[in-house]
Amino acid sequence: MAIAVTFPGFLDYVPGCKKVIVENLLVIQSKRKHEVGEEEVCNYIKHERRPAPQNFFRKFRLPENCNSSAIIAKCENGIFKVAVEKPCPKEETLTFGDSF
Repeated sequence: MAIAVTFPGFLDYVPGCKKVIVENLLVIQSKRKHEVGEEEVCNYIKHERRPAPQNFFRKFRLPENCNSSAIIAKCENGIFKVAVEKPCPKEETLTFGDSF
């Protein structure tokens, strides 16, 4: 079983995504850099209703029984996905006695 976290709108060109695990806490942070080359000169300002964030920072509390060394993170088609491996729950057997 896996837990997947997706962030729509997280762009592929966002450099340097870090992940740090401290005491079952997954921290994901990234910074977006906008570089203007010498040939590109921007003489106008474009405002959008929902601009992409310049900095991204999220914290997630991980379950105690998850495998924190097997966390997989990837960014494809503008969606950032994090998969955390979690073991399947053990089957419990219940016994009923004659003590009513």
